[in-house]
Amino acid sequence: MDLTALAPVFARSGASGASVDELARACGLAKPTLYERVGGKEELFRATCTAALERMLDRLYEAADRSRYAGPPERIAALALELADCDRASAQIVLVVEASPAALGRLRAAIAEPLRRDSGLDVATADAVAAALLGAFALAAASGEPFDAEGLAAVLAAGVGAQPEAPAPHWGA
Repeated sequence: MDLTALAPVFARSGASGASVDELARACGLAKPTLYERVGGKEELFRATCTAALERMLDRLYEAADRSRYAGPPERIAALALELADCDRASAQIVLVVEASPAALGRLRAAIAEPLRRDSGLDVATADAVAAALLGAFALAAASGEPFDAEGLAAVLAAGVGAQPEAPAPHWGA
């Protein structure tokens, strides 16, 4: 069953407001099949939230891995752009509708840890950058406003005193 199809329904209505008929339609199942596979609406909501969180974390881990050897500005930008590319409905249920402290803590750590470990930022600075990225993204998800990942990354990089790496000299024709 494709739980990503349910994220827009839960983002609009929350767990209590979503009808089982609407959920069954969204995932392409009959109501009895939905109950048989998942159980109740609350179980379906939890499974959808968990799947959305795991997708967001996977994206952040991949961005951190891809930018492992980049400087702090590029690393911050890679993490910000990855957030910006997350499915908006999934982000809404994780960051706004459900917004559990545990989920928010895991997302914050997925941003801060690589900045501390691989970019040389101190703990407080990496945590502040992670909180700013996550907070701005949550606000954009809640309001429907665009998330300016590049602009925010540039401001944060400047705020931590990091300069973009100069391009390598080109010795060819």
